[in-house]
Amino acid sequence: MKRWPSRFALEILRFLALLVLVSLAASVLGMLVTDSSFLGFYRDLHRDRDGVSIGPQFYRAAMETVPILALAIVMIASGAMVLGRLEDHPMLGWIKVVVLSVSALPSFLLPFLPSLLSPDHAFQGMPSGGVWLPAVCLALGDCNLSTVSSRFRESLRSQHAMPHIQTLQTLGLSVWRFTWPQACVALLFSLTGRIPHLIGGVVALELLFNIPGIGITAYQSVSETPADLHWFFWICIFCVTLRSAFRWLGMLAHARWIPERIEHDMEEEDAQYDPIGNATTDVSQRTESTSILAAPVEADLDGQSHSALSSDLQSDIAVTTSSGTFLGNLVRNTLYYSRLRPANRFNMAYAGLASIVLAMLVMVCWMYGDVPPDGSFLDPGQEHWFGTDLAGLDVLSSIRTGMNQMIVPTLLAIACAASWTPCSLLSLHRWVRSRWIRRGVFLADQFCLLMAEFIESLPKLLVLLAGFSVMAGEVIDATILGVDFSINTMVIRLFVLIGLLHAPQVYQAVRDELESINHAVYVEASLMTRMTWRQMIFRMVLQNHCLPVLLIQCAAVIAGVLHYDAVLGLLGVRGRGVIFTWGSQLGMGMEAFMNWAPMDWFNRWILGIPFLYVWLGIVVFWLLVESLKTTVGGYVYRLR
Repeated sequence: MKRWPSRFALEILRFLALLVLVSLAASVLGMLVTDSSFLGFYRDLHRDRDGVSIGPQFYRAAMETVPILALAIVMIASGAMVLGRLEDHPMLGWIKVVVLSVSALPSFLLPFLPSLLSPDHAFQGMPSGGVWLPAVCLALGDCNLSTVSSRFRESLRSQHAMPHIQTLQTLGLSVWRFTWPQACVALLFSLTGRIPHLIGGVVALELLFNIPGIGITAYQSVSETPADLHWFFWICIFCVTLRSAFRWLGMLAHARWIPERIEHDMEEEDAQYDPIGNATTDVSQRTESTSILAAPVEADLDGQSHSALSSDLQSDIAVTTSSGTFLGNLVRNTLYYSRLRPANRFNMAYAGLASIVLAMLVMVCWMYGDVPPDGSFLDPGQEHWFGTDLAGLDVLSSIRTGMNQMIVPTLLAIACAASWTPCSLLSLHRWVRSRWIRRGVFLADQFCLLMAEFIESLPKLLVLLAGFSVMAGEVIDATILGVDFSINTMVIRLFVLIGLLHAPQVYQAVRDELESINHAVYVEASLMTRMTWRQMIFRMVLQNHCLPVLLIQCAAVIAGVLHYDAVLGLLGVRGRGVIFTWGSQLGMGMEAFMNWAPMDWFNRWILGIPFLYVWLGIVVFWLLVESLKTTVGGYVYRLR
């Protein structure tokens, strides 16, 4: 326990550094958006643009939002524990798929499900106020429950792989009281990563349910032209503070519930982050990490012991551990893991089936072609399979137009999300032989880590809305000056911003993977044998460690792009001739559904078709994430 005060002091310094970065970023943006100076905007951060103090207004809004957040967090934690206890249940495969399918929906779409699925029930608007229904939607949607439960379950599996736990299981004794402390610590740290997503979900839900909380206040402040960044600053401060509080709570839980591992963990962490790079005296205490595409030993497979493997599986292990190309090892590992456990086969089969269904829907939409506008509202028929919307546009043809508009921006978003990946190589500072260069690389690595923590602490949705407000101001200025401003440029900028907001997630996932090989025995052997840097970086690091993580993270980024595109569509970033992606069509369908659904002549496919494409796209890519985590070696990555 003697080292915990110093660690908490470092966390307090990190928190203060994040507050300073938020203040500097808000002041710089305010200087660029408005005509005020840097110091002038900084001095006025406690007042809105009308000169009214923000403190009392923020307190009243927080009293509406905090109960929703607290109830949603309690629901997420309880649901994750229940799903974690069902780890060995034979119905786990079905439960995981159902939870992931529901949780993949954006939280604001969950209230529409009963009205959309029941033709006899007309949706007549959302009730004002209330806590339970928004909290349930926030807990189930935005992949909150599925991500936290997956982290909790994987923590239990890693505990079950330990020898003393397997011994207790062999004796028929209960192991829950030995495994729940570390699983709860992992649960707290997972909730820490979901805080910005929860605050972003609150923005859409408060707007939908007409709740006067900090979400709807933040939306009104950043949706103005130009954006009122004073409110944006205090929302970011609230998010950073709440995230740091959960981080400290996780550290306290670790210190209280896992006392026997504190000294050992702290010694490993000090050796891992030692800027000087002094080698440890006992090499046997270091953690050996094999290639991410190498098959694990029998006792480590999904946290269970498989004492008797068939000859086919043993031959698969021999083939998998042999040298080969990345794609060859990926195919062999897919066959190996799919035959190991029924749950793995079920997840991969469901992911493949959902991918085939989405591909068929995309092909049908592509073959349908671009149907010219009819100019009138029509029901589904032979000429228009799913009818037309209120503007006379064919529904399926609009899906095709949105898909064409999303391809290039999505690829740019993936490229921007992977742009920070080279910075993760700085975590290999122990490989540098010069002490002074090693110290410089270590400081650069810590700076990149702090910047990643800063960007991850910001609510992504509010940053996107502020960015759109700035772009809308450029459109207005260009219209006044008579300058041609391409709408495609706005689409590309928004998707690039989405990719940049996901860059810290990809960076930290790759960095966490590279951290595991800092003290690997085979790395030390390579350094002693004077292996060239080219072989170590391009084959040992990039091919065996970075590439699999990037493959998983790219699927997660695409799911995030579809999700935020849908949320932006709800919040008003929509309209043909402005942005016409799937999310914008979903937003227009929701607006028409809320206004005209009680009418008998209303065409429900206006909302149903975009809803189907967006939901199935998010589900497919999150299922690919879960399947790829098993395929490339069963490792767990941080997905926030």
